[in-house]
Amino acid sequence: MYKYILVIVLAISFFTTSLLAAENKKNTRILLINSYSQGYAWTDNIVQGIEDILSESTNNILKIEYMDTKVINTSGYYRLLHDLYAKKYHGSTFDIIITSDDDAFHFAEQYRDELFPGTPVVFCGVNNFNPSMAKGFSNYTGVNEEADFTANLELILSLHPKTQRIYVINDRMTTAESLKQEFSQAALPFQNKVEFVYLDDLALADLKEKLAVVPSQSVIFYLSFFKDARGQSYTPEEVLPILSQATTAPMYGAVDYMLGYGIVGGMLKSSYYQGKTAGKLALEILSGVDVAGISVVTKSPNQYMFDFNQLQRHSISIGSLPANRIIVNEPETFYYRFKQLIWTTIAIFTTLLGFIVILLFNIRKRKRAQRGLQTIITMASSIVDYQSLESFKTALVEQLSVLLPIKNNPLLLKYTAQVETEGDTQSQSMSDRDQSIIRQLPKQAAQLIGSALNEKRCAVNHKHGVAFFKSQYLPGNVIYIEGTKGLDDLDRDLLEIFANNVTMSIENIEKHKIEKSLETARQIQMSMLPTTFGEFSQQHGVDLHAFLIAAKEVGGDLYDFFAIDEDNLCFLVGDVSDKGVPAALFMAMAKSLIRSAAENNICPDQIITKANNQLSRNNEQSMFVTVFLAVYNVKNQKLSFTSAGHNPPYILSQNGEVKMLRPLPGIVLGAFPGASYTAETVDLQKGESLYIYSDGVTEAMNIDLELFGEERLESALAKYHQETSAGMNQGVMSELQNFVQNAPQSDDISMLYVRF
Repeated sequence: MYKYILVIVLAISFFTTSLLAAENKKNTRILLINSYSQGYAWTDNIVQGIEDILSESTNNILKIEYMDTKVINTSGYYRLLHDLYAKKYHGSTFDIIITSDDDAFHFAEQYRDELFPGTPVVFCGVNNFNPSMAKGFSNYTGVNEEADFTANLELILSLHPKTQRIYVINDRMTTAESLKQEFSQAALPFQNKVEFVYLDDLALADLKEKLAVVPSQSVIFYLSFFKDARGQSYTPEEVLPILSQATTAPMYGAVDYMLGYGIVGGMLKSSYYQGKTAGKLALEILSGVDVAGISVVTKSPNQYMFDFNQLQRHSISIGSLPANRIIVNEPETFYYRFKQLIWTTIAIFTTLLGFIVILLFNIRKRKRAQRGLQTIITMASSIVDYQSLESFKTALVEQLSVLLPIKNNPLLLKYTAQVETEGDTQSQSMSDRDQSIIRQLPKQAAQLIGSALNEKRCAVNHKHGVAFFKSQYLPGNVIYIEGTKGLDDLDRDLLEIFANNVTMSIENIEKHKIEKSLETARQIQMSMLPTTFGEFSQQHGVDLHAFLIAAKEVGGDLYDFFAIDEDNLCFLVGDVSDKGVPAALFMAMAKSLIRSAAENNICPDQIITKANNQLSRNNEQSMFVTVFLAVYNVKNQKLSFTSAGHNPPYILSQNGEVKMLRPLPGIVLGAFPGASYTAETVDLQKGESLYIYSDGVTEAMNIDLELFGEERLESALAKYHQETSAGMNQGVMSELQNFVQNAPQSDDISMLYVRF
């Protein structure tokens, strides 16, 4: 009986001791204050990271608050939160406070000592933290949040080395402006490699249109788009899929919550790792480490992160990605997980089998071919760097002697292919000296040279060979050689490769010279066209925009606008009869003469008459230019105009009515000296607009050779009549591009739109 009583007493004692021990093991109370709302991916991931760390101990009691400052962020709202927390946690204490993002940290700075005196603070998600941001604040530590735009730009150029433009999407909110400054600073070292185009403060529809027509070899970078130009708010989850679908260009970002919604990835600010790092700092403090001895983690815990679906969409190899990356949405199939190993194994076995077969039957010939190809790769390009015919011949002998078994006496001939314009036929041309040399050669050699010229390729026959270079820029483009032994098909192929490499090198050099000249001409031409639309519009109380797109590297269209005096503004668009460099030169001369004729002259017919007389002098090329010129008087709102053979412009009313202005026909400029012109006048109402254009607009054709035409143009003008002048021109151009699709541009396109 006493034994049972003793067992019961011991059991009760043990149970009581366990309860007391559990009570004595102190629970730690942690308050997490988030700047933003629950359901916002960035905030949810921070909370998840903190919870994953704190869940390592069951004694950690986490209390979570959401300030929701993306909805309201004022000092009065902060005070209301202070009063709420003061009542809600009256009599409560916390061992540590964790804040996520800037607003929560600034709230803790302001009210921590009133609400929770002396409680240590651990922050995370504070953008570009420096100690001056917490001046006068103590007993805190945390982890810095900073986007690594430099790493992202390096990544983009590594994955897309042919990138020419990077389009940066951003809005005009306060945080976005700060982001743009950071990005612009990081972009400075890359401006000599790529062009940065900032798409700021656009409506979503306008942004989609711009992304839809970005040229090839472009990349999109998403900074921020929480609110568009029309005040419509969006979350990244809403807007990123829309933007991604609107463009074929790859899109990158800087924050992990963008991943999975349309961006390829990048070096992303990771909210989850921000939370984990803050959680680890909190555990250090709870373990007894003095918060004053824990330095702020200045290196933001960013991660290379990518979306598998976007990598596949833009054909980006996973092998080209940086090490230690994180990839989301990866498939889990056996083939995918071991695809590289499987294909590597197959490739190894296939390659080995192929090598065995080839080596068994042709090892000697292959080695000779490899030596020849290596010689071509390393030495052939040096031939183009010649100073004279003799130096060219010396370099040629050296290279061919290494490549083929030949004698050191090659014969250099010059061949020119002439094209007859009318019959479109080709004839071969050689100098009398070269033809005489060929007649003195053995019959077999002469026939081999004739065969090479007819087929326009290298040829060999026994110990004779002919190297045919397709470039006309070499001093000798037909080379006759004699071999020390028989030349076979492999020698002919090596000779062909050698000749093609030399030809390609010299042609590339000449092509580069031409392209450089044309690009310089284009830059000069475009620099002559005024682009100070905003300054001109603000100064003269109008809304003006104009642009020109040349059909070739340089074009013959022109536009101009300028103030004749304080009361009269001049606007004009012209179209030269030709294209290319001659048209550009004629365009420049016409533009200068019209400006000169307009000095102290507000009569459009007199301006055109004077310019025509000067252009007609010594016009041996018989070039001409059509011009529509208008002079607007800002005081009496009268528009005087004269047409010199140009297509009629349009007047748009404030309510969108489109009316073609039908001026009296006039003779084109530059054709006949002494031609007379007539000025006409129309009264304009407030808000009416003038649209002048070149026939490259209405005569643009689609792949079915159908013209864009005046009807479609008038429809586009009515559709976009409420837009700004820039918006009007962009709208018309968008309609034009949608119509022509992939058809090539056949004529220069110019537009000038001004609302009075």
